Amino acid sequence: MPSLDDVLTSISKIFEDQGIIPEELGIQLDRPETSFDAALIKKLAKTNTITHDETAKQTHLAFTGKEMDIFPYLHNYSYLDSPNREKEFKRRFILELPLTIISNNINYLAGKTIVDSNKKIECFTTTARSRRADNSQQAEISYIEEDHSAFIDFRKQLYTGDYLIFLKYFKQLKYLVLGIKETDSYKYNLDSIKGLTVAEKVIPTHVTITDTLVKENKNTYTNPEVSKIIKLIERNPNLILYGPPGTGKTYYVNQLKNYFDYSEMITFHQSYSYEQFVEGITAKIDSNTGQLHYVIENGIFLKMCEIARKNPTQKIALFIDEINRGNISKIFGELITLIEKSKRMGESEETSVTLPYSKMKFSVPSNLFIIGTMNTSDRSIALIDIALRRRFLFYEISPNFTYFENAHKKIQQTIKAVQVINKKIRFVIDKEHLIGNSYFFHLLNVDESKLDEEIKYVWLYQILPLLQEYFYTNPNEITDYLGNMVLDQDQRFSFSINYEISTDDLLNTIDAIASRD
Repeated sequence: MPSLDDVLTSISKIFEDQGIIPEELGIQLDRPETSFDAALIKKLAKTNTITHDETAKQTHLAFTGKEMDIFPYLHNYSYLDSPNREKEFKRRFILELPLTIISNNINYLAGKTIVDSNKKIECFTTTARSRRADNSQQAEISYIEEDHSAFIDFRKQLYTGDYLIFLKYFKQLKYLVLGIKETDSYKYNLDSIKGLTVAEKVIPTHVTITDTLVKENKNTYTNPEVSKIIKLIERNPNLILYGPPGTGKTYYVNQLKNYFDYSEMITFHQSYSYEQFVEGITAKIDSNTGQLHYVIENGIFLKMCEIARKNPTQKIALFIDEINRGNISKIFGELITLIEKSKRMGESEETSVTLPYSKMKFSVPSNLFIIGTMNTSDRSIALIDIALRRRFLFYEISPNFTYFENAHKKIQQTIKAVQVINKKIRFVIDKEHLIGNSYFFHLLNVDESKLDEEIKYVWLYQILPLLQEYFYTNPNEITDYLGNMVLDQDQRFSFSINYEISTDDLLNTIDAIASRD
Protein backbone atom coordinates (compact mmCIF):
# COMPACT_ATOMS: atom_id res chain seq x y z
CA MET A 1 0.00 0.00 0.00
CA PRO A 2 1.68 3.28 -1.09
CA SER A 3 1.94 6.14 1.38
CA LEU A 4 1.10 9.75 0.67
CA ASP A 5 4.83 10.47 0.76
CA ASP A 6 5.32 7.97 -2.11
CA VAL A 7 2.64 9.75 -4.12
CA LEU A 8 4.08 13.20 -3.43
CA THR A 9 7.52 11.96 -4.55
CA SER A 10 6.01 11.15 -7.95
CA ILE A 11 4.15 14.46 -8.00
CA SER A 12 7.45 16.25 -7.33
CA LYS A 13 8.94 14.61 -10.46
CA ILE A 14 5.91 15.69 -12.51
CA PHE A 15 6.29 19.25 -11.23
CA GLU A 16 9.99 19.26 -12.16
CA ASP A 17 9.39 17.91 -15.69
CA GLN A 18 6.54 20.35 -16.38
CA GLY A 19 8.10 23.44 -14.83
CA ILE A 20 5.51 23.68 -12.07
CA ILE A 21 6.92 25.57 -9.07
CA PRO A 22 5.35 24.46 -5.75
CA GLU A 23 5.96 27.84 -4.11
CA GLU A 24 3.81 29.52 -6.75
CA LEU A 25 1.00 27.22 -5.63
CA GLY A 26 1.65 28.09 -1.99
CA ILE A 27 2.72 24.54 -1.07
CA GLN A 28 5.76 22.56 0.10
CA LEU A 29 5.60 18.96 -1.12
CA ASP A 30 7.93 17.68 1.59
CA ARG A 31 5.44 18.81 4.25
CA PRO A 32 1.90 17.42 3.76
CA GLU A 33 0.46 19.92 6.27
CA THR A 34 1.46 22.68 3.82
CA SER A 35 0.42 20.83 0.67
CA PHE A 36 -2.02 17.94 0.26
CA ASP A 37 -3.74 15.52 2.66
CA ALA A 38 -5.14 13.10 0.05
CA ALA A 39 -4.49 12.02 -3.52
CA LEU A 40 -6.58 10.08 -6.02
CA ILE A 41 -4.97 8.66 -9.16
CA LYS A 42 -7.29 7.10 -11.72
CA LYS A 43 -6.46 5.38 -14.99
CA LEU A 44 -9.17 6.41 -17.42
CA ALA A 45 -11.39 3.83 -19.04
CA LYS A 46 -13.07 4.51 -22.36
CA THR A 47 -16.26 5.62 -20.63
CA ASN A 48 -14.29 8.25 -18.66
CA THR A 49 -13.22 10.25 -21.71
CA ILE A 50 -14.94 12.89 -23.82
CA THR A 51 -12.37 12.85 -26.63
CA HIS A 52 -13.09 12.44 -30.32
CA ASP A 53 -14.27 8.98 -31.43
CA GLU A 54 -13.83 7.55 -27.94
CA THR A 55 -16.78 9.50 -26.58
CA ALA A 56 -19.31 7.32 -24.76
CA LYS A 57 -22.87 8.14 -23.74
CA GLN A 58 -21.61 8.52 -20.18
CA THR A 59 -19.71 11.79 -19.99
CA HIS A 60 -19.12 12.04 -16.24
CA LEU A 61 -16.38 10.28 -14.27
CA ALA A 62 -17.58 7.50 -11.97
CA PHE A 63 -15.71 6.72 -8.75
CA THR A 64 -16.61 3.77 -6.54
CA GLY A 65 -15.51 2.20 -3.26
CA LYS A 66 -12.75 4.01 -1.35
CA GLU A 67 -12.13 6.33 -4.32
CA MET A 68 -15.27 8.25 -3.34
CA ASP A 69 -13.85 9.28 0.03
CA ILE A 70 -11.77 12.14 -1.37
CA PHE A 71 -14.91 14.03 -2.40
CA PRO A 72 -17.64 15.53 -0.22
CA TYR A 73 -21.06 14.76 -1.59
CA LEU A 74 -24.77 15.39 -1.66
CA HIS A 75 -27.03 12.46 -2.36
CA ASN A 76 -28.86 13.10 -5.60
CA TYR A 77 -32.35 12.78 -4.15
CA SER A 78 -34.89 14.04 -1.62
CA TYR A 79 -33.75 17.65 -1.26
CA LEU A 80 -36.47 19.82 -2.67
CA ASP A 81 -39.88 19.27 -4.27
CA SER A 82 -40.58 20.61 -7.70
CA PRO A 83 -42.98 23.58 -7.61
CA ASN A 84 -45.33 21.58 -9.85
CA ARG A 85 -45.08 18.57 -7.57
CA GLU A 86 -47.92 16.63 -9.15
CA LYS A 87 -46.30 16.48 -12.57
CA GLU A 88 -42.55 16.87 -12.25
CA PHE A 89 -39.78 14.81 -10.78
CA LYS A 90 -38.07 16.15 -7.65
CA ARG A 91 -35.28 18.57 -8.36
CA ARG A 92 -31.68 17.60 -7.63
CA PHE A 93 -28.65 19.32 -6.18
CA ILE A 94 -25.06 19.03 -7.29
CA LEU A 95 -21.95 20.21 -5.48
CA GLU A 96 -19.29 22.42 -7.06
CA LEU A 97 -15.70 21.40 -6.29
CA PRO A 98 -13.11 24.22 -6.67
CA LEU A 99 -10.20 23.16 -8.87
CA THR A 100 -6.83 24.49 -9.94
CA ILE A 101 -5.37 23.36 -13.25
CA ILE A 102 -1.94 24.36 -14.56
CA SER A 103 -1.24 25.80 -18.02
CA ASN A 104 1.97 23.78 -18.49
CA ASN A 105 0.15 20.54 -17.66
CA ILE A 106 -2.33 21.40 -20.42
CA ASN A 107 0.57 22.19 -22.77
CA TYR A 108 2.10 18.81 -21.92
CA LEU A 109 -1.14 16.94 -22.63
CA ALA A 110 -1.67 18.82 -25.89
CA GLY A 111 1.91 18.11 -27.06
CA LYS A 112 2.90 21.77 -26.87
CA THR A 113 6.10 23.29 -25.52
CA ILE A 114 6.58 23.60 -21.77
CA VAL A 115 7.14 27.31 -21.10
CA ASP A 116 8.90 29.13 -18.27
CA SER A 117 5.89 31.10 -17.13
CA ASN A 118 3.20 28.93 -15.59
CA LYS A 119 -0.37 30.04 -15.11
CA LYS A 120 -2.88 28.82 -12.55
CA ILE A 121 -6.42 28.40 -13.89
CA GLU A 122 -9.09 28.47 -11.20
CA CYS A 123 -12.26 26.64 -12.17
CA PHE A 124 -14.67 24.03 -10.82
CA THR A 125 -16.21 20.66 -11.51
CA THR A 126 -19.53 19.26 -10.27
CA THR A 127 -20.40 16.16 -8.29
CA ALA A 128 -23.17 14.19 -6.61
CA ARG A 129 -23.43 10.67 -5.23
CA SER A 130 -25.83 8.29 -6.92
CA ARG A 131 -26.85 4.63 -7.07
CA ARG A 132 -25.47 2.28 -9.70
CA ALA A 133 -27.51 -0.35 -11.50
CA ASP A 134 -26.40 -2.98 -8.98
CA ASN A 135 -27.61 -0.70 -6.13
CA SER A 136 -24.09 0.15 -4.94
CA GLN A 137 -23.10 3.81 -4.65
CA GLN A 138 -20.82 5.89 -6.81
CA ALA A 139 -19.53 9.45 -6.86
CA GLU A 140 -20.24 11.08 -10.21
CA ILE A 141 -17.74 13.81 -11.07
CA SER A 142 -17.86 16.31 -13.94
CA TYR A 143 -21.26 16.83 -15.52
CA ILE A 144 -20.10 18.53 -18.70
CA GLU A 145 -23.31 20.55 -19.04
CA GLU A 146 -22.66 22.02 -15.56
CA ASP A 147 -18.83 22.18 -15.32
CA HIS A 148 -16.60 25.21 -15.83
CA SER A 149 -15.53 25.39 -19.49
CA ALA A 150 -11.83 25.36 -18.52
CA PHE A 151 -12.15 21.92 -16.90
CA ILE A 152 -14.10 20.57 -19.87
CA ASP A 153 -11.30 21.75 -22.18
CA PHE A 154 -8.80 20.08 -19.84
CA ARG A 155 -10.71 16.77 -20.00
CA LYS A 156 -10.73 16.89 -23.79
CA GLN A 157 -6.94 16.44 -23.69
CA LEU A 158 -7.28 13.08 -21.89
CA TYR A 159 -7.62 9.76 -23.69
CA THR A 160 -8.34 6.17 -22.73
CA GLY A 161 -5.44 4.85 -20.63
CA ASP A 162 -4.27 8.28 -19.51
CA TYR A 163 -4.13 9.12 -15.80
CA LEU A 164 -6.17 11.75 -13.96
CA ILE A 165 -4.81 12.95 -10.61
CA PHE A 166 -6.80 14.78 -7.91
CA LEU A 167 -4.69 16.29 -5.11
CA LYS A 168 -6.77 17.60 -2.20
CA TYR A 169 -5.30 20.63 -0.44
CA PHE A 170 -4.66 20.17 3.27
CA LYS A 171 -7.90 20.78 5.25
CA GLN A 172 -9.44 22.63 2.29
CA LEU A 173 -12.28 21.90 -0.11
CA LYS A 174 -10.02 22.53 -3.08
CA TYR A 175 -8.14 20.32 -5.52
CA LEU A 176 -5.12 20.54 -7.82
CA VAL A 177 -5.81 18.42 -10.92
CA LEU A 178 -3.17 16.97 -13.24
CA GLY A 179 -3.27 14.74 -16.30
CA ILE A 180 -0.52 12.31 -17.33
CA LYS A 181 -0.27 10.46 -20.65
CA GLU A 182 -0.36 6.67 -20.51
CA THR A 183 3.02 6.51 -22.27
CA ASP A 184 4.63 8.44 -19.39
CA SER A 185 3.01 6.59 -16.50
CA TYR A 186 6.09 4.39 -15.94
CA LYS A 187 8.28 7.48 -15.36
CA TYR A 188 6.18 8.44 -12.36
CA ASN A 189 5.32 4.92 -11.15
CA LEU A 190 1.60 5.73 -11.46
CA ASP A 191 0.34 2.19 -11.91
CA SER A 192 1.65 1.14 -8.49
CA ILE A 193 0.26 4.20 -6.66
CA LYS A 194 -3.12 4.58 -8.37
CA GLY A 195 -6.25 4.71 -6.25
CA LEU A 196 -6.86 6.75 -3.10
CA THR A 197 -4.02 7.62 -0.73
CA VAL A 198 -4.50 9.70 2.42
CA ALA A 199 -2.27 11.22 5.08
CA GLU A 200 -1.42 9.00 8.07
CA LYS A 201 -3.37 11.30 10.37
CA VAL A 202 -6.61 12.46 8.82
CA ILE A 203 -7.74 15.88 10.02
CA PRO A 204 -11.36 16.80 9.17
CA THR A 205 -11.99 19.35 6.45
CA HIS A 206 -14.77 21.77 7.41
CA VAL A 207 -17.07 22.59 4.51
CA THR A 208 -19.40 25.58 4.61
CA ILE A 209 -22.36 25.09 2.31
CA THR A 210 -23.35 28.23 0.43
CA ASP A 211 -25.27 28.77 -2.74
CA THR A 212 -21.94 29.17 -4.55
CA LEU A 213 -21.09 25.57 -3.72
CA VAL A 214 -24.48 23.97 -4.22
CA LYS A 215 -26.28 24.17 -7.52
CA GLU A 216 -29.70 22.92 -8.41
CA ASN A 217 -29.77 20.53 -11.33
CA LYS A 218 -33.13 19.60 -12.83
CA ASN A 219 -32.15 17.19 -15.55
CA THR A 220 -28.93 15.29 -14.81
CA TYR A 221 -30.67 12.40 -13.12
CA THR A 222 -34.01 12.32 -14.88
CA ASN A 223 -34.20 8.83 -16.33
CA PRO A 224 -36.72 8.61 -19.21
CA GLU A 225 -37.88 5.17 -18.02
CA VAL A 226 -38.38 6.44 -14.46
CA SER A 227 -40.29 9.45 -15.79
CA LYS A 228 -42.68 7.11 -17.62
CA ILE A 229 -43.26 5.11 -14.45
CA ILE A 230 -43.91 8.28 -12.44
CA LYS A 231 -46.54 9.41 -14.95
CA LEU A 232 -48.25 6.06 -14.51
CA ILE A 233 -48.38 6.21 -10.70
CA GLU A 234 -49.76 9.74 -10.92
CA ARG A 235 -52.73 8.19 -12.73
CA ASN A 236 -53.02 5.11 -10.51
CA PRO A 237 -51.25 4.71 -7.14
CA ASN A 238 -51.01 0.91 -7.58
CA LEU A 239 -48.31 -0.36 -9.94
CA ILE A 240 -46.44 -3.60 -10.60
CA LEU A 241 -43.08 -3.66 -12.42
CA TYR A 242 -42.68 -7.04 -14.08
CA GLY A 243 -40.12 -8.71 -16.28
CA PRO A 244 -37.48 -11.46 -16.55
CA PRO A 245 -34.69 -11.75 -13.96
CA GLY A 246 -31.88 -9.23 -14.18
CA THR A 247 -33.72 -6.53 -16.09
CA GLY A 248 -33.35 -3.83 -13.42
CA LYS A 249 -36.65 -3.93 -11.55
CA THR A 250 -34.90 -3.33 -8.21
CA TYR A 251 -32.86 -0.54 -9.79
CA TYR A 252 -36.05 1.25 -10.85
CA VAL A 253 -37.54 0.74 -7.39
CA ASN A 254 -34.51 2.43 -5.86
CA GLN A 255 -34.83 5.29 -8.32
CA LEU A 256 -38.53 5.64 -7.52
CA LYS A 257 -37.79 5.88 -3.79
CA ASN A 258 -36.32 9.29 -4.54
CA TYR A 259 -39.73 10.50 -5.70
CA PHE A 260 -41.45 9.83 -2.37
CA ASP A 261 -41.23 11.60 0.96
CA TYR A 262 -41.20 8.31 2.86
CA SER A 263 -41.14 4.66 1.82
CA GLU A 264 -40.72 1.15 3.18
CA MET A 265 -39.96 -2.10 1.37
CA ILE A 266 -41.11 -5.65 2.16
CA THR A 267 -40.90 -8.99 0.35
CA PHE A 268 -43.83 -11.37 -0.08
CA HIS A 269 -43.29 -15.13 0.28
CA GLN A 270 -45.49 -18.20 0.45
CA SER A 271 -46.05 -18.04 4.20
CA TYR A 272 -46.69 -14.29 4.33
CA SER A 273 -50.10 -13.67 5.91
CA TYR A 274 -52.87 -11.13 6.40
CA GLU A 275 -51.88 -10.91 10.07
CA GLN A 276 -48.38 -9.77 9.10
CA PHE A 277 -49.57 -7.39 6.41
CA VAL A 278 -52.72 -5.82 7.90
CA GLU A 279 -53.32 -6.74 11.54
CA GLY A 280 -53.32 -9.80 13.77
CA ILE A 281 -53.21 -11.13 17.31
CA THR A 282 -49.72 -11.55 18.74
CA ALA A 283 -48.67 -13.29 21.96
CA LYS A 284 -46.41 -11.23 24.24
CA ILE A 285 -44.91 -11.74 27.70
CA ASP A 286 -45.38 -8.97 30.26
CA SER A 287 -41.91 -7.93 31.36
CA ASN A 288 -43.12 -7.18 34.90
CA THR A 289 -45.32 -10.20 35.66
CA GLY A 290 -43.98 -12.76 33.20
CA GLN A 291 -47.57 -13.51 32.16
CA LEU A 292 -48.48 -14.32 28.58
CA HIS A 293 -51.08 -12.05 27.05
CA TYR A 294 -52.40 -11.35 23.57
CA VAL A 295 -52.44 -8.03 21.79
CA ILE A 296 -53.69 -6.80 18.45
CA GLU A 297 -50.71 -5.62 16.42
CA ASN A 298 -50.77 -3.58 13.23
CA GLY A 299 -49.00 -4.95 10.18
CA ILE A 300 -46.81 -2.94 7.81
CA PHE A 301 -49.74 -1.88 5.62
CA LEU A 302 -51.71 -0.32 8.49
CA LYS A 303 -48.55 1.37 9.75
CA MET A 304 -47.92 2.92 6.32
CA CYS A 305 -51.56 4.00 6.09
CA GLU A 306 -51.23 5.73 9.45
CA ILE A 307 -48.11 7.59 8.28
CA ALA A 308 -49.93 8.66 5.10
CA ARG A 309 -52.98 9.77 7.08
CA LYS A 310 -50.88 11.93 9.42
CA ASN A 311 -48.98 13.49 6.48
CA PRO A 312 -51.68 14.13 3.86
CA THR A 313 -49.51 16.46 1.74
CA GLN A 314 -46.69 13.94 1.42
CA LYS A 315 -46.29 10.98 -0.91
CA ILE A 316 -45.85 7.72 0.97
CA ALA A 317 -44.91 4.44 -0.74
CA LEU A 318 -44.95 0.78 0.17
CA PHE A 319 -42.72 -1.28 -2.14
CA ILE A 320 -43.49 -5.00 -2.30
CA ASP A 321 -40.73 -7.10 -3.79
CA GLU A 322 -41.72 -10.46 -5.36
CA ILE A 323 -45.40 -9.59 -5.00
CA ASN A 324 -46.42 -12.66 -7.02
CA ARG A 325 -44.76 -15.08 -4.57
CA GLY A 326 -47.40 -14.42 -1.93
CA ASN A 327 -51.04 -15.53 -1.86
CA ILE A 328 -52.51 -12.16 -2.83
CA SER A 329 -56.12 -12.92 -1.83
CA LYS A 330 -55.00 -14.26 1.55
CA ILE A 331 -52.63 -11.35 2.28
CA PHE A 332 -54.81 -8.43 1.19
CA GLY A 333 -58.16 -9.87 2.27
CA GLU A 334 -60.90 -7.24 2.17
CA LEU A 335 -58.33 -4.53 1.40
CA ILE A 336 -58.15 -5.63 -2.24
CA THR A 337 -61.25 -3.47 -2.74
CA LEU A 338 -60.06 -0.52 -0.67
CA ILE A 339 -56.76 0.00 -2.53
CA GLU A 340 -58.57 0.84 -5.76
CA LYS A 341 -58.04 4.52 -6.58
CA SER A 342 -61.73 5.48 -6.68
CA LYS A 343 -62.42 3.68 -3.36
CA ARG A 344 -59.76 5.49 -1.35
CA MET A 345 -60.23 8.14 1.32
CA GLY A 346 -61.62 11.38 -0.10
CA GLU A 347 -62.36 9.89 -3.53
CA SER A 348 -65.76 9.78 -5.25
CA GLU A 349 -66.49 6.19 -4.21
CA GLU A 350 -64.74 6.24 -0.85
CA THR A 351 -65.22 2.87 0.86
CA SER A 352 -64.39 1.73 4.36
CA VAL A 353 -64.55 -1.63 6.12
CA THR A 354 -64.46 -2.86 9.70
CA LEU A 355 -61.21 -4.68 10.38
CA PRO A 356 -61.72 -8.20 11.81
CA TYR A 357 -59.46 -7.99 14.87
CA SER A 358 -59.50 -4.37 16.04
CA LYS A 359 -63.09 -3.71 14.82
CA MET A 360 -61.78 -0.36 13.61
CA LYS A 361 -63.38 1.45 10.67
CA PHE A 362 -60.71 1.68 8.01
CA SER A 363 -60.11 3.18 4.56
CA VAL A 364 -56.94 3.64 2.53
CA PRO A 365 -55.42 7.16 2.23
CA SER A 366 -55.17 8.51 -1.30
CA ASN A 367 -51.50 9.50 -0.82
CA LEU A 368 -50.29 5.93 -0.20
CA PHE A 369 -48.70 4.32 -3.25
CA ILE A 370 -48.30 0.54 -3.58
CA ILE A 371 -45.56 -0.55 -5.99
CA GLY A 372 -44.71 -4.20 -6.48
CA THR A 373 -42.10 -6.10 -8.48
CA MET A 374 -42.67 -9.41 -10.18
CA ASN A 375 -40.18 -11.85 -11.68
CA THR A 376 -41.98 -13.38 -14.66
CA SER A 377 -39.70 -16.42 -14.78
CA ASP A 378 -41.30 -17.54 -11.50
CA ARG A 379 -44.90 -17.08 -12.54
CA SER A 380 -46.53 -15.82 -15.71
CA ILE A 381 -48.37 -12.53 -15.51
CA ALA A 382 -51.33 -14.40 -16.99
CA LEU A 383 -51.70 -16.30 -13.70
CA ILE A 384 -52.08 -13.17 -11.56
CA ASP A 385 -55.38 -12.89 -9.70
CA ILE A 386 -57.95 -11.02 -11.81
CA ALA A 387 -58.91 -8.83 -8.84
CA LEU A 388 -55.30 -7.73 -8.51
CA ARG A 389 -54.88 -7.15 -12.24
CA ARG A 390 -57.90 -4.85 -12.31
CA ARG A 391 -56.62 -2.64 -9.49
CA PHE A 392 -52.96 -2.40 -10.52
CA LEU A 393 -51.22 -0.97 -13.54
CA PHE A 394 -48.55 -3.26 -15.00
CA TYR A 395 -45.33 -1.94 -16.53
CA GLU A 396 -42.98 -4.36 -18.28
CA ILE A 397 -39.23 -4.04 -17.76
CA SER A 398 -37.52 -5.80 -20.66
CA PRO A 399 -33.79 -6.51 -21.15
CA ASN A 400 -32.05 -3.35 -22.33
CA PHE A 401 -28.54 -3.77 -23.71
CA THR A 402 -28.10 -0.24 -25.10
CA TYR A 403 -25.98 0.58 -22.02
CA PHE A 404 -23.16 -1.51 -23.52
CA GLU A 405 -22.93 0.11 -26.97
CA ASN A 406 -19.62 1.83 -26.12
CA ALA A 407 -18.21 -0.86 -23.85
CA HIS A 408 -15.00 -2.87 -24.33
CA LYS A 409 -15.14 -5.18 -27.35
CA LYS A 410 -15.11 -8.31 -25.14
CA ILE A 411 -18.14 -7.00 -23.22
CA GLN A 412 -19.89 -6.24 -26.49
CA GLN A 413 -19.23 -9.80 -27.68
CA THR A 414 -20.69 -11.15 -24.43
CA ILE A 415 -23.80 -9.02 -24.95
CA LYS A 416 -24.15 -10.19 -28.56
CA ALA A 417 -23.88 -13.81 -27.40
CA VAL A 418 -26.56 -13.25 -24.74
CA GLN A 419 -28.85 -11.66 -27.32
CA VAL A 420 -28.43 -14.74 -29.54
CA ILE A 421 -29.28 -16.99 -26.59
CA ASN A 422 -32.27 -14.77 -25.75
CA LYS A 423 -33.65 -15.34 -29.25
CA LYS A 424 -33.43 -19.07 -28.59
CA ILE A 425 -35.11 -18.70 -25.19
CA ARG A 426 -37.91 -16.62 -26.69
CA PHE A 427 -38.49 -19.26 -29.39
CA VAL A 428 -38.25 -22.38 -27.20
CA ILE A 429 -39.66 -21.09 -23.89
CA ASP A 430 -41.06 -17.52 -23.84
CA LYS A 431 -40.01 -13.90 -23.41
CA GLU A 432 -40.62 -14.08 -19.67
CA HIS A 433 -37.38 -16.07 -19.21
CA LEU A 434 -35.01 -13.81 -21.15
CA ILE A 435 -31.60 -13.04 -19.63
CA GLY A 436 -31.48 -9.47 -18.35
CA ASN A 437 -28.83 -6.77 -18.58
CA SER A 438 -28.10 -6.43 -14.84
CA TYR A 439 -25.79 -9.45 -14.83
CA PHE A 440 -23.25 -7.48 -16.85
CA PHE A 441 -23.28 -3.91 -15.50
CA HIS A 442 -20.32 -4.44 -13.17
CA LEU A 443 -18.15 -5.41 -16.16
CA LEU A 444 -18.16 -1.76 -17.26
CA ASN A 445 -15.96 -0.83 -14.30
CA VAL A 446 -13.61 -3.82 -14.29
CA ASP A 447 -9.96 -3.11 -15.06
CA GLU A 448 -9.03 -4.42 -18.52
CA SER A 449 -6.40 -6.73 -17.04
CA LYS A 450 -9.13 -8.52 -15.02
CA LEU A 451 -11.91 -8.41 -17.59
CA ASP A 452 -11.37 -11.90 -19.06
CA GLU A 453 -11.64 -13.61 -15.68
CA GLU A 454 -14.69 -11.56 -14.71
CA ILE A 455 -16.50 -12.46 -17.95
CA LYS A 456 -15.66 -16.12 -17.27
CA TYR A 457 -17.07 -15.83 -13.74
CA VAL A 458 -20.38 -14.36 -14.99
CA TRP A 459 -20.86 -17.13 -17.53
CA LEU A 460 -19.86 -20.08 -15.36
CA TYR A 461 -21.61 -19.07 -12.16
CA GLN A 462 -24.58 -16.97 -13.28
CA ILE A 463 -25.58 -17.44 -16.92
CA LEU A 464 -24.97 -21.17 -17.36
CA PRO A 465 -26.76 -22.19 -14.10
CA LEU A 466 -29.74 -20.15 -15.29
CA LEU A 467 -29.71 -21.97 -18.64
CA GLN A 468 -29.41 -25.29 -16.79
CA GLU A 469 -32.70 -24.54 -15.08
CA TYR A 470 -34.44 -23.19 -18.18
CA PHE A 471 -33.50 -26.16 -20.35
CA TYR A 472 -33.59 -28.87 -17.69
CA THR A 473 -35.93 -31.19 -19.64
CA ASN A 474 -34.62 -30.36 -23.11
CA PRO A 475 -30.89 -29.53 -22.81
CA ASN A 476 -30.20 -30.34 -26.46
CA GLU A 477 -32.04 -27.17 -27.43
CA ILE A 478 -29.23 -25.04 -26.00
CA THR A 479 -26.06 -27.18 -25.66
CA ASP A 480 -25.37 -26.85 -29.38
CA TYR A 481 -24.88 -23.13 -28.77
CA LEU A 482 -22.70 -23.46 -25.68
CA GLY A 483 -19.89 -25.58 -27.14
CA ASN A 484 -17.05 -26.31 -24.71
CA MET A 485 -18.77 -24.44 -21.87
CA VAL A 486 -20.76 -27.61 -21.15
CA LEU A 487 -20.09 -31.32 -20.66
CA ASP A 488 -22.30 -34.33 -21.32
CA GLN A 489 -24.22 -32.63 -24.09
CA ASP A 490 -26.31 -35.70 -24.80
CA GLN A 491 -27.77 -36.06 -21.31
CA ARG A 492 -31.52 -36.52 -21.17
CA PHE A 493 -31.95 -33.98 -18.37
CA SER A 494 -29.97 -30.78 -17.90
CA PHE A 495 -26.26 -30.54 -18.77
CA SER A 496 -23.02 -30.26 -16.80
CA ILE A 497 -21.03 -27.03 -16.71
CA ASN A 498 -17.39 -27.26 -17.75
CA TYR A 499 -15.81 -25.38 -14.85
CA GLU A 500 -12.32 -26.33 -16.08
CA ILE A 501 -12.69 -24.51 -19.40
CA SER A 502 -9.78 -22.19 -20.12
CA THR A 503 -10.43 -18.46 -20.35
CA ASP A 504 -9.34 -18.35 -23.99
CA ASP A 505 -11.59 -21.28 -24.88
CA LEU A 506 -14.55 -19.62 -23.15
CA LEU A 507 -13.98 -16.30 -24.94
CA ASN A 508 -13.73 -18.12 -28.27
CA THR A 509 -17.01 -19.89 -27.49
CA ILE A 510 -18.64 -16.53 -26.72
CA ASP A 511 -17.41 -15.21 -30.08
CA ALA A 512 -18.84 -18.31 -31.80
CA ILE A 513 -22.24 -17.79 -30.15
CA ALA A 514 -22.23 -14.08 -31.08
CA SER A 515 -21.45 -14.94 -34.72
CA ARG A 516 -24.65 -17.02 -34.97
CA ASP A 517 -26.73 -13.85 -34.99
